[in-house]
This record gives sequence, structure tokens and C-alpha cells, in this order.
Amino acid sequence: MRSITAIYELYKIPESLQLHMLRAAAIAKQIVDNWVGPEINGDFILKVLLLHDMGNIVKFSDDDLTQEQIKLRKEIVNKYGHDDHVISNQIAKELGLNQEELDMMDAKIFIKNDLTVNLDSYEIKIGAYADQRVAPDGIYSIRERLEEAKSRYKDKPGSSMNNSRTDLLMECAYEIEKQVMMHCNIMSEDINNESVQGVVEDLKGYEV
Repeated sequence: MRSITAIYELYKIPESLQLHMLRAAAIAKQIVDNWVGPEINGDFILKVLLLHDMGNIVKFSDDDLTQEQIKLRKEIVNKYGHDDHVISNQIAKELGLNQEELDMMDAKIFIKNDLTVNLDSYEIKIGAYADQRVAPDGIYSIRERLEEAKSRYKDKPGSSMNNSRTDLLMECAYEIEKQVMMHCNIMSEDINNESVQGVVEDLKGYEV
């Protein structure tokens, strides 16, 4: 096992991408630590969120990467292709995530919110909710975060934030938040940049 920091260093993950995954996991950790609902596997959720966007390195432009990162990105593309979600899944598999964890990584994405809202799995609901609250510059409320993303992608038809299903998926996100928070002894507004700051630092030593 390695610390998540060591894993990020091994795969040359840009700091901004590291912070996104750490923030998502920190939101989930705050929920797990205050959970009073049906039994959940907190480690299961954290492992998935700490690795869920590893493949996003292929989305970065050369200007945003070091030469070492550009070299690794080329190796990753040659090995796995250009699909960031497939790459994330394959890297997670390399790092020892089991099939249930890999399935969660696939299930918790925004475009499957309409399925997630009807699932019994609170692990998937928490994973989806935590990830969808993290914007590029920090943690927002779920509504602010998704409205920001919708505005940012307004000129990109066909994206998950700009198609005929976007508004439905956003409404599902708001319902997922209600489903999660009704089993938590803190409120959604208690989860913010300040509240997770220390959790992010602690998670840097989390071993996968």
C-alpha cells in the first residue's frame, strides 16, 4: 500500500487535479464521520473518490504540464487511449480497487444521477454528491456548483452540462443531496472550504 500523495507523485498528477480529488474525498469524509443512517463503508467511498479522476491528466494542455507530465500523459494515452474515464478506471484497477469499487467509480458520475437517485446504495449517493460539489476553485453548494458548470459549458453542446438531460440530472443532484443529508447530523452548509481544509491534509496520508 502507498499513501495517496505517493500515488499522485507516481502518476505525475497535476496539483489542481490532486486537490479536486482530495476535496471530493474530504466532503465524503465529513459526511461519513457524521453519518447516522444505514450502514455504509466509508473506506470504500474514500478510495474511489481519491482516485476517481486520475485519467483527467489527458485533459490538460501542454501549457499546464511539466515535460515529465507530458511524457507520462503520452505513455498513458498509448496504453489506455484518450477516454479519461476509462483511464481512471484502469489506473484504479492497477492500484488494487476491487470490482465493486470500480463499479462505484462508474456509477457515481453526473450523467447517471437519474439512476443514482433511485439506488439503495448510499455509498454511490455520497460519492456522487461529494464529487459534484467541487468546482475548479473550491467547494460550492450543490446548486451553485452545477449552475456554475452549466454556465461554463453553455457554448459546448452535447456535454453533460449542455444537453436535453442536463436540467433533469441537476434536479436529481438536488434530490440526492436531500437523501444523503437526511441521514447526517450536520447540514449541507456545514460542508465548505474551511470545514474540509484539515481533512484534506489528513487524507494526503491515506493509504490505498
